[in-house]
Amino acid sequence: LLERAGDWAWGRTGTERLVLHVHERNERARAFYENRGFRATGRTQAHRGPAGGVVWEMAARVPSGFDGSEKPGEEAETRAVH
Repeated sequence: LLERAGDWAWGRTGTERLVLHVHERNERARAFYENRGFRATGRTQAHRGPAGGVVWEMAARVPSGFDGSEKPGEEAETRAVH
């Protein structure tokens, strides 16, 4: 799902990065996103749910060499979202 969303976003004119938020205690999700090229931006906000804590903003930039000409899912094995 994340890869498909990235393919869609990168194919849109003007997209420079994808942004998401992950709870500070969700180490598994953070590792998943980091392995797919997302990095913490340094921005945080208070989590509004009952768990409390902080959510971190993470972002990934458009993959180098990606020109948007591929169809979604094309070269999925060789091109990761970075």
